[in-house]
Amino acid sequence: MESAKILTPETYATFGRNLKPVTLPQRGLNPLDIQKIYRENGLWREVSVGAIGKTSDPIQAKVVNDLLQSFHDQGHEVFRPSEEGKLRNAPKSINLLFAHLNIPYEGESLFERIPDDPNVFIGAQIKNQFGVRKTPGHLVGFATIKERLSEMSHQEVVDIDRRTVFRMGVPSSVYITRDPNGYVLEFSVLTPEGGAISIPVNGSYENAIIELRDTLLTLEMAEELPTSEERSTPFSLNEFNTSPTPQKMIETGHHLDRLRYLRPPFKAREHTRVRMKLLMLDHFVGSQGWAEAAWLEVDPLGSISPGIGTVYMTATGGDGADKRDLKRSDVVPVGRVVNGKLQVFPVPGLNTKKSSVEARELKNLVDKSRKIRVRKEGNFYIPDPKGEIITSVWAAFMHLHVDYTHYDPNLVVSLDPNIGLLPFGVGCGTDLMALMSSNNAERAEALMKLDDFEAESVD
Repeated sequence: MESAKILTPETYATFGRNLKPVTLPQRGLNPLDIQKIYRENGLWREVSVGAIGKTSDPIQAKVVNDLLQSFHDQGHEVFRPSEEGKLRNAPKSINLLFAHLNIPYEGESLFERIPDDPNVFIGAQIKNQFGVRKTPGHLVGFATIKERLSEMSHQEVVDIDRRTVFRMGVPSSVYITRDPNGYVLEFSVLTPEGGAISIPVNGSYENAIIELRDTLLTLEMAEELPTSEERSTPFSLNEFNTSPTPQKMIETGHHLDRLRYLRPPFKAREHTRVRMKLLMLDHFVGSQGWAEAAWLEVDPLGSISPGIGTVYMTATGGDGADKRDLKRSDVVPVGRVVNGKLQVFPVPGLNTKKSSVEARELKNLVDKSRKIRVRKEGNFYIPDPKGEIITSVWAAFMHLHVDYTHYDPNLVVSLDPNIGLLPFGVGCGTDLMALMSSNNAERAEALMKLDDFEAESVD
């Protein structure tokens, strides 16, 4: 890792002359001892795993059966489906529940082949139709396809997953790629947050099954931060109007849109015509749409969090925010997590929306960060051991879903994913959870301690 650099106009002028490739975790390698790694991290626990539904595809049936056996061999409690597809001996609760999806193997593009059957919405049917007693920790759909998702762009894959959620009612998916002769080529794991990885078989089906097992286990092991909000205390309308930060948050969206880093919101009503599914999405998935990206910015002169200032977060696309063109109601003042709920401070008269799902992870990093002294010069805050303003070492965070393969080390300090900590993360859906996000922040702060921006820490 390199230390962070001071950016100058001359530095920006060199952009693109010395690009370096992004290092990504490799998949399809020899199995790791995931129990040992997760025990060392304090993550390991045995989970309950089951499967429901039926499929006419023998390869899909074999993959799910082999996967259940692999979980059993690892020491987990496994519940297999009956001949009718119901969960046998259903426990009071289950951590991972696999559901067979039936998507045509031939026909149009995969995106167009995902069926919108009014009688199929797994999330709403697991109790009455499949005998599940309680909503599972993770509901994962399994489908067999001919396409290799590893050869598609990230956005194509995310769109396929979102349409699967809206039309079939499963938050996460495993797509099994097989050729016409029945040979499995790869497994692709997709999460509703936009995480997507592919596991190539590489000549060893057994090893790929083990890696798929450990990847799905990682979904369950990743510690989630609270998703509920506490909104009882209103924010100061005067502070909101006089702070420059809300307008800068809005301008950030405009700038990212000009750079083509943002896409239109992905709305359920554009992908299903079944009204009942739209109602079910609110109840079982919690949203009828997504808007990619999220960012927050710290106003060191703000009043909400002493020693930090006021933190503003983008609103969630699930509440109607379009990140390309934020409104004032889409800029959300947030506080700490108290009694399991994130404090949100509604601005009087603005109908402040719910905060982005990433708010919990990103705000957690701000709260746990080192505090530094700064002074204000014009519109900038300069680290200064004698500065009178105390704030977080982090001025802002941005979370984007953008395909990129190279970076400029003169402008960006790249932190490769710490795969030793969470070897089988899937990107968004695991890597922003508590363990990985905190580790990334610690490593980034370690870089800043080496550069000329170092200022006296404040406890």
